[in-house]
Amino acid sequence: MKRIYVIVMLAMSMLAQAESREQLCKIAAGRYGQFNYWKEGSTVLESLKNYISEVTDEKSGKFIPKKDRIAVFDMDGTLISETTPYYSGWLLWMDFVKQYPDKVSKENRQFAEDIHDDLYAHKHIRDPRVNNQGRYQYECFTGMTANEFHAYARNWMDTTPAGGMNNMKIGESFYLPMLEVISYLTSNGFTIYIVSGADRGLVRATIDGVIDIPMSHCIGSDIEMRAALQGESRDYIHTIKAGERVERTGNGLTVNVAFTKIKNIIEEIGQKPVLAFGNSTGDYAMFQYVTDDNRYQSAAYCIMCDDTERDYGNAEIAENMKGYCEDNGWHTISTREDWKTIYGYEVTKK
Repeated sequence: MKRIYVIVMLAMSMLAQAESREQLCKIAAGRYGQFNYWKEGSTVLESLKNYISEVTDEKSGKFIPKKDRIAVFDMDGTLISETTPYYSGWLLWMDFVKQYPDKVSKENRQFAEDIHDDLYAHKHIRDPRVNNQGRYQYECFTGMTANEFHAYARNWMDTTPAGGMNNMKIGESFYLPMLEVISYLTSNGFTIYIVSGADRGLVRATIDGVIDIPMSHCIGSDIEMRAALQGESRDYIHTIKAGERVERTGNGLTVNVAFTKIKNIIEEIGQKPVLAFGNSTGDYAMFQYVTDDNRYQSAAYCIMCDDTERDYGNAEIAENMKGYCEDNGWHTISTREDWKTIYGYEVTKK
């Protein structure tokens, strides 16, 4: 009898899985804010709902026309996990090196090997080579077209388990409460942009099929693209031939964090957003830009990963972040105090 019970429980655990990407895209809070994944009485959620109520009321002195209702979101740590066990771009790179060691340089392999254990143990990486991690990452995917990289990244995130968690793939590691926020905003006439430090191609692959926004609304770090027959020709000289491939190179062009986010918002969106959501010091510049001297009522929300029971949060970092945000008039969202669940009730920490 005991053996049968164990088998049944094992079978049930195998069936219990995180929300699939198809299910994630159906998460909706609606125009009036029916939030299922937030705790009752969350003051920060109430502040957001009050804000939306005011700026969408034509009789309000704080009314914002639909064309100016723009919200920007960071990705890693804001919409998806960056603690299972790290940034998705780093995990994509590390898994590629492990699977195809002959396709990367010895230096690349050595770096991945040196930091692997600490990264998966959720330790702070002090290796100075982290400052050039983008170069190692871009080397892996040199020669791929944008579509090939998109397909590779999607397959990887659909098949790779999220480190340190049960019943979840990397491509399923979205914060369910934040998907409700995006649904709520779009239902109230807001236009959404993702402004991330991740590779722009990876941002597009990550949100594809989950967050219903145009691919042109994904802003990230950029790499150089070259035509296969371009040789040494400058971009403004070369004209591609029929069937000529346009491929990724190993050269990074921009790192979309801190002030670079502001530059890209100005250049690609063309107007100042009124809402900003992020989770780290790399988003502070974006918060400041959105809330400083805005002609409309504006606000910034910072997600604090402080849940150490359901996730790999860090209470000390979260507390320091909270103080900084409060000093600047920005709101903070606690994954521990404000959310009923992070990834879904079936997902548990190992």
